[in-house]
Amino acid sequence: MEIHLLLKVDYERHRVHSLTGRITSVSMQKHSRLLNVIAERRVSTNSLSVMFQSKLEENLARLMRELKEGTYQPLPLRRA
Repeated sequence: MEIHLLLKVDYERHRVHSLTGRITSVSMQKHSRLLNVIAERRVSTNSLSVMFQSKLEENLARLMRELKEGTYQPLPLRRA
C-alpha cells in the first residue's frame, strides 16, 4: 500500500492522523525493497545503505520502534 494512502484524513474536521500507528514490519520491508531497486539504478552505492541491508530485520525493527516512540534522529543531510 502506498504511503499516501495510509494517511487518514477526516475531511469534516480537517484532522490528519499520524502515520506512525500504521507502520508495520511488512510495510517497512516492502518500502526498503523499493528503495533498493531505485538505488540500484544509480551508479554508486552508499556504504550506509549497504550496512543497513546487512542487518535488515534488526535495523527495520529499530527504525520502526524509534519512529513510533518519537525518538528517531535522522543523520544530517550531506550536500554534494
